Amino acid sequence: FYMSQHFSTTLGIPPDTDTTLYLGLENMDRKPFLYYWLNGRVLAFLWLIWPAISDWQQLVFLRLTSIFYSVLSIVFCYKLAKEVIKSHWGHLLVVFMLTSTLMFVFLSGGVSYDNFINLCCFAGIYYLARVLNGKSFFSNSLGWLACIATGTLTKITVMPLAAIMGLLWLIYIVKNRHQIHFRPDWNWKLIFLLILVILLIGLNLSIFGVNLFKYKGLTPTCNEILTKEQCNLSIFVARAKALNYPEKKLTLLDVIKKHKPDPLEYMANYWFASMFMRIYGIMGHRAYYPDLIITIYCLFYFIVFLAAVCHWKKPTFVVGNLIAILITYTMVLFWTNYNYELTTNFQHIAIQGRYLFPVIGILYTLMVYH
Repeated sequence: FYMSQHFSTTLGIPPDTDTTLYLGLENMDRKPFLYYWLNGRVLAFLWLIWPAISDWQQLVFLRLTSIFYSVLSIVFCYKLAKEVIKSHWGHLLVVFMLTSTLMFVFLSGGVSYDNFINLCCFAGIYYLARVLNGKSFFSNSLGWLACIATGTLTKITVMPLAAIMGLLWLIYIVKNRHQIHFRPDWNWKLIFLLILVILLIGLNLSIFGVNLFKYKGLTPTCNEILTKEQCNLSIFVARAKALNYPEKKLTLLDVIKKHKPDPLEYMANYWFASMFMRIYGIMGHRAYYPDLIITIYCLFYFIVFLAAVCHWKKPTFVVGNLIAILITYTMVLFWTNYNYELTTNFQHIAIQGRYLFPVIGILYTLMVYH
């Protein structure tokens, strides 16, 4: 909320303050900033028509904006289900599963960039599914490019999903190059989409391209752009000191010597159960229900998995690609979490189920499909 107000003071990128340094959101011109910028425009418009608006009223309006994003996400989840599932009741069951996911519902009422990211990812996956189903190659390709490029301008964690989808899109083009009509019938909608995609890709290059060239990474570390004193103001530095992070990240050899969980053990004994608890609860790090409910959810997923195995048949091209996206993104998230555990000495920091939400629409669609 503070960053939204901060961005409302200018049409560009606002300067750093003690609060932005504390939040670890310094030098936003070198990081994805789109969500804060859009919220800034919303608040600037509210101030224009209602100069006396209070902070509380601004917060409520941004919460309503988040609900709007989540409603659109549900619509795109429904449309994705229609691309895969023939049964009309199946489409509604996918929506029911999504809107019954407690963390998704709870998050939808908060001022969080996750709601906007979910919308971008749900929409991008839907348009890619239409491409893979052989529908209107150019308009749907530009649609998924626009959505996923918007997502990467919002949060860097969309990058792995963009890479996976881009690879599958290229494979589809190579495989179907003789069937694709590469001379589109231009109209104003297609031209608008093309201009939008070029603008979004240009913005991505101006951030991540420059960062790769100048800092050798997608985003620079704090020490590369600020003084040590400024970096020490960050809440993340304070958390590292308070929780006594190890000076050096643990190696897999350290894991064995110190009897810490190896990747397979970590996945089986902690990660999957943690994901269930942090998706089907109303907080990222807490649960407000009996443990029995987690057991029921685990049993439900296990039954669906058995049904899929017992009735397995060769998937359609679009289903096969959705499975590939789901598995690959989940494994990237798992390895990211495990890598952070090595940094924090397995204190389970920043392990949150909401990070799976960009592909949860795929999960529910495939569950109903099978």
